[in-house]
Amino acid sequence: ALWSSEEIAQELNKTKKWVFLNYTVDVWDKSTSNNQKKVIAKLRASSYAEIIDFTEEDYKVKAPIGGKVGWINKSHVKSIVNKNRVTKELCN
Repeated sequence: ALWSSEEIAQELNKTKKWVFLNYTVDVWDKSTSNNQKKVIAKLRASSYAEIIDFTEEDYKVKAPIGGKVGWINKSHVKSIVNKNRVTKELCN
């Protein structure tokens, strides 16, 4: 789960509407420390993405829209939750 629109708005001193309309997290084809990476997808605040792998600094995720697989920095992730892959409901 990425940080919420409200939390990002507070951090950037913007409105939640501004965050909703303008703020995205880049999903990269290579780890975020790689200097020759390309953006392959974008995630919005408060979104969820399936974690496929991880490194010390990054998560390899599957983007919810388009299904692209790439890397995001762990700093963008607020929490990790378990969800049913079919129903998308939270698991206990």
